[in-house]
Amino acid sequence: METFEREQNGRYLEEYTVGEIIHHWPGRTLTEYENQLFTLLTGNSSSAHLDVIDARESGHPDMLINGGYLLALVHGMSVRELSVAPKAVFFLGMDEVRILRPSYPGDTIRASSEVLETRPSTSKPGQGILSVLTWATNQHGDRVIQFKRAIMVWCHGHGPGQAATS
Repeated sequence: METFEREQNGRYLEEYTVGEIIHHWPGRTLTEYENQLFTLLTGNSSSAHLDVIDARESGHPDMLINGGYLLALVHGMSVRELSVAPKAVFFLGMDEVRILRPSYPGDTIRASSEVLETRPSTSKPGQGILSVLTWATNQHGDRVIQFKRAIMVWCHGHGPGQAATS
């Protein structure tokens, strides 16, 4: 059986710099299908996410992208650089979620994150907390969503397969 080496993503706590901007590739073009699927799977009954006529009667030029879908998508776009194993331990939480402007099918979004803080954990030796502000802009450069998140990550010398250095 052929084996593949695991792709290494993410970083150790000490490799992040406060103020650093990380761009998450690739961008995504939002589709009507994905929006409707997410809306139906989550039981959201807002017709603005399912019915273009109702959305237009509500003052939108097209069907409205579900904010929950947008949040999940942008969070997912940032995982490779911020919170994927083996360097990330676990996701601690999300705060200050803001939908800043509506998005519609056909919009293309690009996500970025700014490192706000890095600090050693007081309860988990060899681990630290990475705090970031993540956002997405549309094809016009307008910020459409932003949120803060915190991730527990390994410090150098303490991750899986590494000998402790302190």
